[in-house]
Amino acid sequence: MATKNVLIIDNDTDFISRLNKYFWNAGINNVLIAPTVNDALEIIGIQTPNIVIIDFLNEDMCSLDAIKKISGINNSIRVLVSTDCYNQEYCNAVFDAGADAFFEKNNFEEDMNIILSAMPKSLEYLFDKFMLSKN
Repeated sequence: MATKNVLIIDNDTDFISRLNKYFWNAGINNVLIAPTVNDALEIIGIQTPNIVIIDFLNEDMCSLDAIKKISGINNSIRVLVSTDCYNQEYCNAVFDAGADAFFEKNNFEEDMNIILSAMPKSLEYLFDKFMLSKN
């Protein structure tokens, strides 16, 4: 299997820890962390991730602008947006900006368990599905 990279843009240490544990259990140990969007853009310039998970609220840049910048650098990167509180207006906005998914941080493990239980257990299949999801 090819190396898979995940970049998390967030400053919530509890959420980052949960994501790291999730990806570690899934066999992905190349998880990069960026506390700000500008830090993430520097990382993307050096090592292109397959998936970026970005917090809806960021200190240095609007998430909608960040999604567009990330897609502008490499439109094959899957962008998943996390939020503390689901809001349909925000959901519509992130999809309009080019995001591939929008999910609540509090339900991450439960949501991913449901999604993964409906899929084959192959991690390669999971990443292929993310790759096929973007038009």
